[in-house]
Amino acid sequence: MKPLRLILTHLEESIKCTVTAHAEGASGPWVNLHQRMNSTTTLSVYCDCSIIAGQFHLGVCIAGLRTCRLFGCSLSARFPEHSVLGEIKAIEFAIQCVERCINTSECDAVKSVALFSDVEYIQRLLNFKTHRMHRPVLEAVQQLNRSIHRFSGAYPAIRLRINFLGNTAQRNNIYYHAAYKVARNVARASSRITW
Repeated sequence: MKPLRLILTHLEESIKCTVTAHAEGASGPWVNLHQRMNSTTTLSVYCDCSIIAGQFHLGVCIAGLRTCRLFGCSLSARFPEHSVLGEIKAIEFAIQCVERCINTSECDAVKSVALFSDVEYIQRLLNFKTHRMHRPVLEAVQQLNRSIHRFSGAYPAIRLRINFLGNTAQRNNIYYHAAYKVARNVARASSRITW
């Protein structure tokens, strides 16, 4: 089996070539995907979680700065029956990946980060103030909110938005599919990548 980093590098190159080839002379979604990849002011971030064998396998795709980057990791799942926990962990991991990109790239022009999740009620979760939800979910939401506030404090010039990626958009979005594939490849590799 190929090492995970090699798999991710090949997938990154494939995405860049596909988006560039389809965007030339095209209109519609491919042009939008090409614009996202080539943006120097906005990072578009897609994340996903696969729960396999009691572990959360996380995948992240960051499009922007004329490239796309892929990241993945596995986490032990204390409560794998709560799939929303894995999705929350994927968002938190995505924020860490964005910080890594910002710290290792020339990102002076980046003004916003648009982070996309397939959790339909993500905004309600983040703004939920009551303690009626399951304790592990509540704790994960609180941790995610702390990560968002930490990011905003560390990068006050960059606006972080977390959005729901609707079903139609999912089917037509190569970046979301890449995040999904990364999560699956991390699960297959059964390796831990620590950040």
